[in-house]
Amino acid sequence: MRRFSLKKGGDRVDFNLTVHRLRRTKKGLRNILELYGAFATNLGPEKALEAWRRLPEEYRRRWGVETGFRVGKGFRAKTTSTNEEVREIYHQYAVVLENLWTLHNMGEAKRRELPLDRLRRPLVKVKEFSLDFGYFILTAYSLEPP
Repeated sequence: MRRFSLKKGGDRVDFNLTVHRLRRTKKGLRNILELYGAFATNLGPEKALEAWRRLPEEYRRRWGVETGFRVGKGFRAKTTSTNEEVREIYHQYAVVLENLWTLHNMGEAKRRELPLDRLRRPLVKVKEFSLDFGYFILTAYSLEPP
């Protein structure tokens, strides 16, 4: 652990930089960044070491949150409307679709008997879900029998 200070303009930030070894061996290593990891913190040495041990699990738990921010864009309607009510309806519709997509992925993981906390990425991509959902809506509400 090493103490650092950064200054930009009139603002100054002091922090501790901790560097940790991620892997025990160099076997299969493509570059040095795969061997070491670092993070900046304002914690002391003992607490920083404890936090480093917890980081991988905590980041795995945030998978859904981070994916939601990234994938949420895939459900947004493209509009030029300046009407706030229309934009709010589109936003709420996007939230509903994203929640349905998340539930669909959870159901798919259960069907495949995969633990949710071990998944690194969604099983069903947004594009696939969108096509399937569109087909479902068209066939479910069709006036003619399937």
